[in-house]
Amino acid sequence: MNADIPASQLNNVITPGREQRKNISILFIGFIREQAAAIQASLQSARLAPRCRLISNEQEFTGSLSERSWDLILLSNENLQDLTFTRSAELINALDKDIPLLLLCTELPDAAAHLALLEQNINIICCGDNSKLTLTYIYQAYLALQQRQSWRQCESLLEKAERRIQSLIADSRTAICFSIDNKLCYANERFFEQLGYAQLKDLPGSVSTKSCPHHIARHYSIALTASSPVNSKAAP
Repeated sequence: MNADIPASQLNNVITPGREQRKNISILFIGFIREQAAAIQASLQSARLAPRCRLISNEQEFTGSLSERSWDLILLSNENLQDLTFTRSAELINALDKDIPLLLLCTELPDAAAHLALLEQNINIICCGDNSKLTLTYIYQAYLALQQRQSWRQCESLLEKAERRIQSLIADSRTAICFSIDNKLCYANERFFEQLGYAQLKDLPGSVSTKSCPHHIARHYSIALTASSPVNSKAAP
């Protein structure tokens, strides 16, 4: 769970307000229909727009995972089925999906069982019939997932920016070079042309023209990103 989420933010979600509803997609495994409907109603009353599906077997589970993306998977032992918690976690790991698995229970299992569940990335929520506490746990897991997705998107954009910086430097008609400890570590082709060197071995020091070093490209990518407005769309 994300311990850095301000309490005020959670209160805004738990207490209905004028904010735009946030979409949240949830799979229910091991729930009776009435129990799942009660949780869905709590989410709706908290200004969330839940899209929920009750799963009864492994075929339905794998079909749902391949059909669309899901934000959370809620587990319960109220209606035990052939699809076990362990098998659910195995399928998620096999598909390399980042979907939090939350097991709702009325009492904590013993230490060995608890540890085994945590090792399978199944977090246990022991909140009894307290719907507000259940909702808080669900929303914390949802926010933590959104944060991880945002980090991955930023990393992807940064990698694209690095490749663009490397290409711009290599193709530039301006002579560009980088040095570390007074030794050239990179120079583009234009640098050699302007200095009149015909071959790399004619230039003293260790020089590479293959590509701009990764750490230098990342430095300039971060600098350019920080000085530009955030744009959610990828650059053409």
